Amino acid sequence: MIGNNTFLLKEIKDENKKEEIEMNKKILIIQTGDAYDELVNRNLNFHDMILERIKTNQYILSKVFKGEKLPDYQDIDRVIITGAHSMVTDEDSWIEYLSHWLLGIENRNIPVLGICYGHQLLAQVFNGVTSYHSNGPEIGMTEIKLTNRGEKDKLFQGIESTFYGYVTHSQSAIKLPKEAILLAYNDFEPHQSFKIKGCIYGVQFHPEFTADIIKIYAINQKDKIDSFDKTYNNIMEITSGIKILENFMNL
Repeated sequence: MIGNNTFLLKEIKDENKKEEIEMNKKILIIQTGDAYDELVNRNLNFHDMILERIKTNQYILSKVFKGEKLPDYQDIDRVIITGAHSMVTDEDSWIEYLSHWLLGIENRNIPVLGICYGHQLLAQVFNGVTSYHSNGPEIGMTEIKLTNRGEKDKLFQGIESTFYGYVTHSQSAIKLPKEAILLAYNDFEPHQSFKIKGCIYGVQFHPEFTADIIKIYAINQKDKIDSFDKTYNNIMEITSGIKILENFMNL
């Protein structure tokens, strides 16, 4: 009887230790570039925007584009990859390092969300194709539609089948990985969101942006927008991004 109690106590201690380790895990934010200076100066860099949305102080920030290293997989419970002003097709050593690290997360059941640049990078890492969009950049606020699979996916729980998102990109995931499930699209961009490996997500749009932020992006790229006044004046505050990030944190 004593032996059984000892075994039971050991099981309880092991379980408590496991729960403690799980509780100490943090979300990893992989920053792949800086936002415009006027936003950075207002503490609205890419990682700041995300943290403002998800409201947590339990995070690890790795600025891989500045040579910072990524943590061990066992120290994190989910990952967000930010947007960037650089291109996925650039031949930088840090992109190769990050790509190799992402391949290592493939079968670990760790939720990953790639935003814009992160979305394109995930497509490329898992044998899709990323390149410049044939119709040029997509900038402003755009209508996005969920596929049948997207409507049922936990990432888009509580999101209307047609919703609005903020976009600013020149490159796109022009070919998805073979195993990818298409979750969202629009007339301009056929791959607005996808999922692979059960919990690795990409979104071409920016759920972390506000109307004020995308307006700044539009102004800074005015020469790339055919109907600037119409694009700018159509921008309004939306809440879909907040809900999507909230869903990701609850996966």
